[in-house]
Amino acid sequence: MTIAAQTRRPWTAPIGASLALACVSAIGVSVGGEIGNYLPLEWIKRAAAVAFIVVGILTLAGKL
Repeated sequence: MTIAAQTRRPWTAPIGASLALACVSAIGVSVGGEIGNYLPLEWIKRAAAVAFIVVGILTLAGKL
């Protein structure tokens, strides 16, 4: 809402956010598909769990 109010173009913010989400999703699917060809799913799940825990701890500690 702030971006839309600052630019005085209310459609630029949702269009930009939608494009950004689509790009990030496409990158995630592409990278995830390639990683899945080389690593077992169990390892990928464990790495994701560790990453979420680390981000949670850093967030609680005020580092992020």
